[in-house]
Amino acid sequence: TFPRCGIHEPFGDWDSYARFVELLERTDSIVESTQLWWSVRPHHRFGTVEVMARGRAAAAACPDCGRFSDRVHDRYQRRLRDLPLAEQGFVIRLTVRRFICGPADCPRRTFAEPFSRLAAPYARFTTRLNHTLERVGLALAGRAGARLAAQLGFGAGRMTLLRRVMALPDPRFST
Repeated sequence: TFPRCGIHEPFGDWDSYARFVELLERTDSIVESTQLWWSVRPHHRFGTVEVMARGRAAAAACPDCGRFSDRVHDRYQRRLRDLPLAEQGFVIRLTVRRFICGPADCPRRTFAEPFSRLAAPYARFTTRLNHTLERVGLALAGRAGARLAAQLGFGAGRMTLLRRVMALPDPRFST
């Protein structure tokens, strides 16, 4: 099989992966490691594990009119950070389809397929990572929270943690 796509067999360690990439470069199979399009791969610069994903549904419902559409207008990529995996940063490269909403009475012409359980629209973090950052921010906030987040493997700045806390709804107190 062509060694640049699909799912490759596991590597024992980083050195065996690096040797394999060097072999592909020496044999002119690839020019650089960014040309590996495996479904799961280590990132060549950031030291993260990347997973390629896409939606499986054949159609999606328009958020305005609620009618289903299976006409794909375009595709784009989202890069979502998730909780670490085996002490490595974990990134989901999500291919999102934009669908065409056909009815003339609908104000929306195109819409993106929703991944509401995975991430909020426009978000760069998954819902799981966002909840974890909220908890760290509530417990420690600021610089101490940023140090703990770095130790846990999902480095986030102090302002990121504070923004997560400030975005939370106020707690309900019973009187």
